[in-house]
Amino acid sequence: MMSIESVQTVAVRALATLAFVASGVLGGCQSTSSLPAGSGSVRVAEGRRAVSVKMSGLLHVELVGHAGTGFDWRLAANDPSLFEPVGTPHITPLDPGVMGGKTISTFQFRPLRTGETTLVFECVRPSEWNEPAGKTVQIEAKVGG
Repeated sequence: MMSIESVQTVAVRALATLAFVASGVLGGCQSTSSLPAGSGSVRVAEGRRAVSVKMSGLLHVELVGHAGTGFDWRLAANDPSLFEPVGTPHITPLDPGVMGGKTISTFQFRPLRTGETTLVFECVRPSEWNEPAGKTVQIEAKVGG
């Protein structure tokens, strides 16, 4: 049987998690709300996805990972004449109170011309950068006027 303090701790954590999730859902996902008009955003765990973006926007790719595994997402394939990476990937914990919990790795790209390409992301350990990837995500990205 759980003590009253344990039940209260679990309840507080559940409420904090619910508040965090609600702020993302009701607040329009803070990470994408500041993107310019015409931007495209895609959040994927794994698999193949498609996204469109206008020349005046940004392509915003969010990949789900786990902090405690030692794996990081990297851009493995991109047509540099179509998309220019903006900055370095940003990693944000989904639940800052959980060690080793889920994270979002965010990549941003500026479109340089109209066209289509496949962006490929790989999940690898930094110490095994030259080894085959544990996971691969492909995103069909289209730039329109």
